[in-house]
Parts: sequence; C-alpha cells; structure tokens
Amino acid sequence: DITLRAGTNAIPVLIQLSSSPAAKIRRTAVWSLRLVAGLDPGQVIPVFAKGAFDADYDVSGESLDALCLIAPWDVRVEPILAEYLRSDRSKSFKRNDAIMALGIAAKSSRSGFLSVRSVTGTNRWERAYATFADWQRFPTVELGEQVIASFRLVVESPQEDIPGAQSLSWLNDYLRPTATEREMAARVFATALRDSDEEIRRRAAGELGELGAAVRVVVPALAEALQDPSEEVRDSALGALRDAGEEARSALPRIIELLNNPAHRWRAASLLERIGPGASDAIPALTKAARRGDALERRAPLDALAAIAPRDPRVRDTLLRSLRDRHYEVRWSAADALGIAKDSSRSVIDALEHTFNNDEVIEVRLAAARAMLDVDPGLGPGLVAPLGELLGMMEPDSGQSRTARLLGRIGPQASSADAALTGLLNHQHPNVRVAAAEALARVKPDRKAQSAALLRDLLQHGQPSTRMAAAKALWRLSPEDAQKIATVATELLSAQRDIQPEDAARLLGEMGPEARSALPRLQQVVESASNRATRRAAWQAIEAIRGATLGE
Repeated sequence: DITLRAGTNAIPVLIQLSSSPAAKIRRTAVWSLRLVAGLDPGQVIPVFAKGAFDADYDVSGESLDALCLIAPWDVRVEPILAEYLRSDRSKSFKRNDAIMALGIAAKSSRSGFLSVRSVTGTNRWERAYATFADWQRFPTVELGEQVIASFRLVVESPQEDIPGAQSLSWLNDYLRPTATEREMAARVFATALRDSDEEIRRRAAGELGELGAAVRVVVPALAEALQDPSEEVRDSALGALRDAGEEARSALPRIIELLNNPAHRWRAASLLERIGPGASDAIPALTKAARRGDALERRAPLDALAAIAPRDPRVRDTLLRSLRDRHYEVRWSAADALGIAKDSSRSVIDALEHTFNNDEVIEVRLAAARAMLDVDPGLGPGLVAPLGELLGMMEPDSGQSRTARLLGRIGPQASSADAALTGLLNHQHPNVRVAAAEALARVKPDRKAQSAALLRDLLQHGQPSTRMAAAKALWRLSPEDAQKIATVATELLSAQRDIQPEDAARLLGEMGPEARSALPRLQQVVESASNRATRRAAWQAIEAIRGATLGE
C-alpha cells in the first residue's frame, strides 16, 4: 500500500535497496518495484535484468517474474530473457517461464535470435513450450501443426522432466486474450489429457476450464475425459464442457451417467443447462436428480430443466412441486428456475403469486416476485404495494436492496413506492442506499438528479464494495459522470478486501473509451498482479478501451 501511494517517488529508494548486501532486502525491493513498474519502466527494467542473475534464487525468481509480466509491453525485455536462457544461470531455474514469456514479448531488433527454439535446450517439455512460443510470434499453419506434434511427443514419451510437466498449468498465464491463441492452447491441453500421469491430466482438464468458448475445438477430447478413472479429471472436464454450450451434446450419454453420481451431479446438471434444448433426453434423469441430495445439489437440476424444456409438462410439474418443498432453499431455487423458464401458464403464475403472498421466508417471496417479472413484466404493477409492505417488515439489510431493485425494474408504474424508496436513501447500510438511489431514478425519472448526487457521494465511501456498487449504478444511470466513475474504478483495482479487483477491471472495460484515463494503471496491473483472473480482466479491459486487440 505504501509503495502504491508513493508511486514514482518510491522508485529511487527501492532501486537503492535492490543493491543491498542482504538478499531479503533485495527481494523485497524487487517485489515492491513490480507494483510500480508500469509508472517508469525505463528505471526498473535494468534492476530486474540485474536481479535475474542474482546469486539468491528468491531475488532471481522475483526479477524474472517481473520481466515475464512486462514482456508483452516493452521491447527491452526480449533480449534480457534471451540472454537469460543462453546463460548457465537458467539451466535449472524458471526456464519455462522465460520461454513462454518470449512468445508474447514485444519484439526487439536487439534480441539476436530467429526463434525461441534457438535459445532452448533439448528437453522435450522445454522444446514444446518453445514451439508454442514461436507459433505465437509467427502463427502459421505449419508452426501450429508443429506445436501439437511436439506436445504429443512429450505425452507419448517417458517423462524426463517433472517440473516441465508441471509448468503446463502456467501456459494460460502467457496467452494473449484472443480466440486464436486460446484455441491453440485448448488443443495443447487436450493432447495432455491423454498423458499417463494423472496429475498432468488433472492440470490439463482444469486449465481447459479457463479458456471459455475456445474449448469448442476440443469437445471430443473432453468427452473422452469424462471416462477418465480420476474423479477430479472427470469433474474438471464437465466444468470445461459448459463453455462449449450446445456443442457438448455429443457427450450427452456420458453426462447423464455422471448425473447419477453424487460427486458429479452439480457439474453435470450445470452442463446440461448450458446445452439447453438439445439435452432433452436428460429430462427423466434430471427430474430424479431434482429430488435427491441437499438443496444445493437440487438447484442445478431445476435450472437445467427450465433451460432445456420450459414448456414441457414434466418440467412444469417438477418445478411447481419443488416450489412447495419443505426446504426453503429448494423453494427459492424453484422460483428462480421458473423465472428462467418464463412459462406464462396460468398454473405457473398462480403458484408464483401464492408463494409471493404467503411464503414464510422473505428471500423466497422476493425470488417469486423476480420470477413473475421474468415471466410477464406486465405483472409488475400488482407487485408494487406488496413489495412496499415487505420493505416495512424487513430487518436491516435482510432484503431491502433486492426489493428496491425489483421496484426499479417495474419502473414508473411503481411510482407509488416513491416514499418507501426515499426512506431507504438514509438506510444504515450503504449498499441499500445505492440500490434505492438507482431504483428511485427509474421509478421517478424526475428524481434522477437527486439519485445521481447520492451515488456520487457514495463513490467516496470507505467500503470498497459500496464504492464499486455506486460506480456501477452511476454508470448505468449517468454515463456523463464517466470520468468520476473511471477514477474510482481505477482506485479499486488495488482493493485488497471486500471486492475482487477484476470486477473493477470489467467495469472499466464496459466503459470502453470513456475509461482511457485508467490505461496506465490497467497496464500496471497486467504487469504486477499475482492473480491470473485479475491480470486477464485488466488485459481485456485494455483491449476494450483501446478498441482493438493487442498484439494483432
């Protein structure tokens, strides 16, 4: 926190400390410089270059990590990594990181090598990573075929380098967020699914789950992995297939089998939901699954049924029966599923109205109200008075935010709730105030200025989650406040508690060019954040703000 607050003022002091005779101090200085590297890379890159060859492995490791993260953005890093790979120092330490970083490094005329493979050894894993890096630098069809062939050779050969195999899970850290690179990585991981080592198969299946829609190119391999003897591999394969959507239909028989296994029921049902109508053969098994296990296990089958066949009488009967279940969590899930189904049958609307008016649990009543709006927005006016009454019955922060948002969805037809929402503007919980302010502006458009003013004040709140909620609401309500919103979201990229920094990055990406002022900080996050999800979200935000894909 001190380093981030000091910014460039901290750099000279940290550079001096990086030459300390004490290795612990050098390592701390390098780690701290990573946090501000994007502010003045010209000063810090030489420090990292020197540190990469430090006699202390911790200092060397921190320095290399920093260089690898900066590599895509600064041409000065490429020759440093190439020199490191040529040196004796690198023979058994972080070679694979340096190799993979070279794949996405900004190209320099000073690196002195034609390909990454030219600075690597004969180790098969190392050569495979180097081939992938060369393909990233020059993505030809021929090199792409060589990538798959090199990883297939590793998988089919006796393992000569366990650390090299373990590096497989880092490949996702060195991808540009483009469909082409993700699809090639998916093919690599699919090849590794056939490795004889369970740990490698487990890592490969898990990493496929990080690639999103790119897994569509390896559906057959993932379907085969559903037969893996390892429960963890099977479960990860189910999770990865969710992003293949309806294209995962080819694995339907095996998915249905796994649905009957309690260890896989939740993921199998979630996958069937993604497949949608094409998974109609699973309805009988899902109907049974919706009656088994605890409330969490039963939720996923209910959602799946609603997505697969919302008008099927079997589905309707199962959802309505679950809406009367003795466990309130199941009733809650059933109401949500009916909202997904959007079945406007009279029996469904009557059941939701009954639940909304009579259920003993407020959360279930609110879920029923939300489902009614999903099924037929025209039901909104009839919900206004009861929702207003619910607000008066609730304990502090026991549902006021959700109730306010429901009234906001109804819009001007909920104008009679003006007084109730106005009362929430002074609520003790700031997140309720955020929800009430946004809802009030939608219910009473002439109150938009008042709501926007309150949200601007909440941008300064001490709680990160409140600032985040206020920033999102203000962006929806008042895009003309883009500069203020971008400033707050940029600050929240450094949040250490209460929110995920990637949420702030996603908001900045959603804002697009309006968030240009955040670019330096986003690049700093890409270069220094230890969390992959945060780095990826920051990179995608940079793409969205610049309006073009980096590296292409």
